[in-house]
Amino acid sequence: LRQLLDWGLFLQKDGDRVNWTEVIPFLKGIGLWKFFDATKLNEGEFWGWWDDTNPITATGSAEVKASLWKTPTGTVLVLANFANAAQKVSLVADHAKLGFPLVDTAWTQPEIPAAQKTGTVPNLAQPFEIPAGGGFIWVHPKN
Repeated sequence: LRQLLDWGLFLQKDGDRVNWTEVIPFLKGIGLWKFFDATKLNEGEFWGWWDDTNPITATGSAEVKASLWKTPTGTVLVLANFANAAQKVSLVADHAKLGFPLVDTAWTQPEIPAAQKTGTVPNLAQPFEIPAGGGFIWVHPKN
C-alpha cells in the first residue's frame, strides 16, 4: 500500500516521464491493475496525502498517510502506515467535500490479490490501529 501512495505522488510529480512498459507489469504483478480498472481510478479526482485540500486526513501519527480518489464508481481511500510499529489513528473529514458522512457504514475492504484480503472496516468514529508497514484500501459506493 505504501507503493500505491508513492505511485500517486510519482504520477502527480513525474507522470510525464512514466515508462509504461515497466509500470504496467508492476501493477499487474501486485494485483492492482484490475482494481484500478474496476474502480476507474484513472477517471477520478485524486487527492494525495500531501495535498492540503484532501477531504480526509489521518490524525494521531505523522507516519500514517491517507490518499483519496472520487471516481465514477465511488470513493477509494488508501491508508498506509510508514512506521515500523503499529499506529493508532483517527480520520478527520471535510464532509461537504467528501459528499457523505465519513462514519457511513457502506465502506468495504475489497480483496485485491497480492495487496490485501477482504476485511471489515472499523468503526470510523473511533480510533483504530494500522499494522506496522501496513495499510488498507477501502471503497465507498458514493462519489
